[in-house]
Amino acid sequence: SLWVVGGLGEHFLAVILDKNLDEVARIAYSQGRENSFGSGSGVCFDSSGHAYVAGGEGVAKFTPSGELVAVNREYRGLVKIACMGDRVYAFGDRRVKGYRRHVLVVFDSDLNVVERRVLSKNTRRNAYFTWGKPAFDENTLYAAGWDEAGSEERIVVYAIQIASPGFQP
Repeated sequence: SLWVVGGLGEHFLAVILDKNLDEVARIAYSQGRENSFGSGSGVCFDSSGHAYVAGGEGVAKFTPSGELVAVNREYRGLVKIACMGDRVYAFGDRRVKGYRRHVLVVFDSDLNVVERRVLSKNTRRNAYFTWGKPAFDENTLYAAGWDEAGSEERIVVYAIQIASPGFQP
């Protein structure tokens, strides 16, 4: 199946399509609704077919048919997501020591936070991740973002070594 995720503001919408692009299911959450996690910005799948969706207000896990399993709202503004083995890697930005910083949050398959890394901690710039999907090979996860100092902007690409092989696209 194909999942298309998005939304407007804090409203989440996912449409699940079959191989003929016929709609199989539609999932919608409005702001303020229990288990709302903001508009969807990315989706990845584990080896069992569960979908993990990054949203403006957190990360959600769904069954392959679209039933909500769990939501973690501990980290907001996560916009990129990738699944590898039993881990979910989500990228976003967060204010740390006076600057917006690139952050990687690693979740287990139940959406418990396993690790949090500040990726841009050694710069005196505000850093942001925007839409897009991380790329990967067997043991490395790549994510692109940008940072700024005054009117100067630059693209930043991270190559993060991951101990366990077997990314799931």
